Amino acid sequence: MQLAGPGAVLQATGDLIHALFQTEQPTLVEDVAAELDYAARLNKRVLAASSLPLLCDLVQQEAPQFDYLTTSHALYRLSILCHAYFTQLQSAHLTSREAQQAAWIEYVEPALQTLGQLLIRHMDELDAWGVAISFWAYGKLQCSDEAAFAALCERGLAIMDEFNAVDCASTLVGIARLRVRPRCQREFLEHLLAHTADLLSHVDAWSSQEVANVLWGLSKIGAAGPSRRSLLEGLLEMTLWRLEEFSVQQLAIVVYSCGRMRLRLPQQLAKITHHIAAQAQNMNPLDAAHVMWGCAKVDFTPGATLLERLPGVMVPRLSEFKPQEVCMLLYGYGHLRQCSPVLLEGVAAACSSRLHEFSSQDLCVTLWSYGMVQYSPADTTLFDNACRVLLSRANRLLPLELTMAIKGFARAGYQPPPEFMRQVAQLAMQKLHQFSPMEYSQLLWAYAALGYRDVALFEAVVGHTINALQTWTRRLPKTTVDTIIWSCERVGFWPQSLVDTAEMRGVFVKTGSRGAAAHEEMEVISGLPQQTDGSSDEEDEDSSSSSSLGVEAGAAESSSSSSSGGLNGFGDQLGAMMLRNDQLSAAVDNLVTEDFAELGVNDRGREIRSIVDDIIKAREKGVDTPSSRQQRQQQQQPGLGKVGPLRFRNSKQALAKDVSAAAAADGGREQPADGSSSSSAAAGKQ
Repeated sequence: MQLAGPGAVLQATGDLIHALFQTEQPTLVEDVAAELDYAARLNKRVLAASSLPLLCDLVQQEAPQFDYLTTSHALYRLSILCHAYFTQLQSAHLTSREAQQAAWIEYVEPALQTLGQLLIRHMDELDAWGVAISFWAYGKLQCSDEAAFAALCERGLAIMDEFNAVDCASTLVGIARLRVRPRCQREFLEHLLAHTADLLSHVDAWSSQEVANVLWGLSKIGAAGPSRRSLLEGLLEMTLWRLEEFSVQQLAIVVYSCGRMRLRLPQQLAKITHHIAAQAQNMNPLDAAHVMWGCAKVDFTPGATLLERLPGVMVPRLSEFKPQEVCMLLYGYGHLRQCSPVLLEGVAAACSSRLHEFSSQDLCVTLWSYGMVQYSPADTTLFDNACRVLLSRANRLLPLELTMAIKGFARAGYQPPPEFMRQVAQLAMQKLHQFSPMEYSQLLWAYAALGYRDVALFEAVVGHTINALQTWTRRLPKTTVDTIIWSCERVGFWPQSLVDTAEMRGVFVKTGSRGAAAHEEMEVISGLPQQTDGSSDEEDEDSSSSSSLGVEAGAAESSSSSSSGGLNGFGDQLGAMMLRNDQLSAAVDNLVTEDFAELGVNDRGREIRSIVDDIIKAREKGVDTPSSRQQRQQQQQPGLGKVGPLRFRNSKQALAKDVSAAAAADGGREQPADGSSSSSAAAGKQ
């Protein structure tokens, strides 16, 4: 092969240059204009995508042509379509959790990975709005990309001075929706909040929607610390200054945020709720749920105008309510003890056939709310269906949910089917180790109030409580022990072993108080967050965060003779003695009229009645009896060490033997002066 000489090379180069100049080429300006035109058209296609599959296909096919603006818009559009897609499937009951996960893996996850890579590639070009909308989209999707987040935080810190009120609000909402916040994100968040506080001086730059969104974001991430508290106070002041500019939806978000942050501001809330009441006809279901839930969380009772108008506006629209919104609305009325028959009857009629849509938490809180206002609907179909739904989910119910449901039935005056009570009792005994002391004491109270006579559950709870008293390093609450003892007495037997163990552990129960000390509240799953245009989320996190739905222990049947303080002085000691006499008399009354009557041994019952009368009179006269000596010894020796296994006296026959033995011992030493045994119940119930 021969190499071309220098002359030939020069000739070929010249011919090539000449050919290029002869060919018509687009100018540089025209080339740039074409690229910009294509990018603009691509951006329009992204924003106009009407379905999730269409957008995902567009991202995969045109990804190399995406610029920073198209990338951020595609991420935003993906979050909107994804939320709408899954919401429609859920409302139509067309998909299960597994199907949703499969759709996420097939469509959303590949598009998210592609957009995350594009976002990092164009990070240096992003402006403040691009950073804000990207954070908002990731929050909406409930998805975190560590690499993309780190790059977004770094970019946001670099251009923080460019953020305006809208950027701050959108970014804060997105970050607030994400549960896990890495270190870089926390640092960025602190700078963002400081910059947001600085922007409050520019009052005209803030719209009512941005104020509501920042308040909601603060309620999610927390308002602890001087800087956050200062920002919170500034936002609330701005809300009150410009109250007329806020829509009812935005004011509902403000009230909801105050509830999440436990801001007890009665004067401010009174002004806001008064303004909401004037626009009650413009409220949607979510607004009503937010307002009542927020007021309940801070124990603020709105004016009568709002409480009376809401049922009239909302009952005709109950078919539009989501189960969680029904739950939040009823919780507000129930926690504030505001009984609205119109609302309660409307919910019973509209939701009886929809209970399968309710989560276990929503269903139990709904039942609890009926109990808190002690209202049972005229048509008990709601409660009947609730029993069937709860039984179908029995193995998945939490101890707290079981307790709330049974307590709601008891306080509402509804008697569940015996089979439901039996199965729930068996389930409670199986899961008793998972119950907190408050939960199993309240469950026992509900069973006693409903007249459940099978003592197996009561034996199990008493044995578990004795074991807890013997082994736990911290003391059980006194009200818990009092409630258990009252419940056992209600069904006809006396747990003396529990009383002895409690007193040896320093928990001196009010014997005979009949549950008067059982006024306590139970902590429940509370925060039921909802979604409102980027200002609330749909996550069940406070099933998330735990709220204080109070389950007040029932003391409606309690005796008014018990004192709330300690027993001081002769009068209090006499009162305590009479209570113990009343307790013993009532226990034996149950024994005589129930067990012995059924067994046909009424003569034996009358003999025991006579013995008990003698013991009561001996106590009244100050005679030294075995039980009084035992109590005196326990008080003189508080540190008796660990108590051995105490057998629970679960049968009335065993109680009868104990009473007979005590009476015989007393009779051998000293008898009452009058020797009479005719005053049976009168001596103990003066």
